[in-house]
Amino acid sequence: MQTPMIEINEHNYCDQKPVTIEFSFEEHSLFNDVLNHFLDIYDFVGYGEIYDLSDDSEIKKKYNMVMNMKERSHQLWAHRFDNPPYNND
Repeated sequence: MQTPMIEINEHNYCDQKPVTIEFSFEEHSLFNDVLNHFLDIYDFVGYGEIYDLSDDSEIKKKYNMVMNMKERSHQLWAHRFDNPPYNND
């Protein structure tokens, strides 16, 4: 019995489920810096009117995605300091 052919499209060409990345302390700090600098570039380049763009604008979608990533990463960063002392050996 032959398997039916399935057309590849934008929804099934790859695994699009969320992934998990584990960062060292230094990598996490660097990642936060990268996100902050990325958002600074939006301000520098002149996307000051980003909030005036429509919600389906690619620029606004990416900006909001990076803002969300920054907030999540910074929350995790703050959690690193919740309950010292830590045994980091």
